[in-house]
Amino acid sequence: MTGVQTCALPILAVVRVDASEVRGVTREFGAGAIVRQHDDGSAEFEVPCSNHYAFRLWLFAMVDKAVVVSPPEVRDLVTGWLDELAEVK
Repeated sequence: MTGVQTCALPILAVVRVDASEVRGVTREFGAGAIVRQHDDGSAEFEVPCSNHYAFRLWLFAMVDKAVVVSPPEVRDLVTGWLDELAEVK
């Protein structure tokens, strides 16, 4: 990847995080980043995403413990990254 890619809008993504990761994500982004808590212990956070490289590293580090909920543009971006990874195999 050459350079840092950024997106004009949006600058925040809503990411649902598995209960096992909620404590760490809360420490990283603060309790104010929580936009919704679920009965199963998972939570949705507003996470900065304007730096694609940093967002991708953060998101993929959680493997299957995090899912981008919105906005659709960011979900599409993540889907594209996953498609690229699938093609490499």
